[in-house]
Amino acid sequence: PNFTSQKESYFSFIDFIKYGLKTNFGKFVIFNSILIFSTNISGPFYNLFIFRDLKFSYSHYIVILVASSLSSSVGYYVWKYIISKLGYLKILKVVGALVSLPAILYVFVAFIPYYYSFLFILLINLIGGFVWSAHTLSTTNFFFANVSRSKRDLCSAYANIIYGISIFIGSLVGGILIELFENPYFNSIMIVSLISGILRFTSGFGFLTLKTKREMV
Repeated sequence: PNFTSQKESYFSFIDFIKYGLKTNFGKFVIFNSILIFSTNISGPFYNLFIFRDLKFSYSHYIVILVASSLSSSVGYYVWKYIISKLGYLKILKVVGALVSLPAILYVFVAFIPYYYSFLFILLINLIGGFVWSAHTLSTTNFFFANVSRSKRDLCSAYANIIYGISIFIGSLVGGILIELFENPYFNSIMIVSLISGILRFTSGFGFLTLKTKREMV
């Protein structure tokens, strides 16, 4: 059915910050924004590492992207089945631990022979695509289960404003940390990747506090 805006369902962004963040969905937005911030500390800089430090070609890069996309596609089917059996909230509560894995694995690229690095990064992206598909499905299910239909447009818009700010700040902090940790002994992007992985894992503890019952906004 077509969406019809209802005046009684309207609330401002300030209202969302003041009252909406206290709800079950609001807590989810806070924890998810922390996860997004943690991810973007290192996420934008892997391409820099691949091209500048490893000297990979664009052909290598395309293969890595395709592998991640295919893994995500397979992951959607697998996680859809798991979520139907266990519920979206149980999967959401382990997402923080799952998505920390690719960032931590990236650190080991610095310790393996160069001629194995492409295959290892390919494996990391296969894992990354698979686990992030779990995050996408579980968070989407959480959104529809905890936000009433009349308020989904506003809640989605306001949540994405917060996520966008988290992406910006995370990328900015990541760039500063990479410059700060620059040294001749160990790649600073890998140091920041480890920090990102730890922060992703710890941010996942916030999801454990979310309620199993519906609390509609």
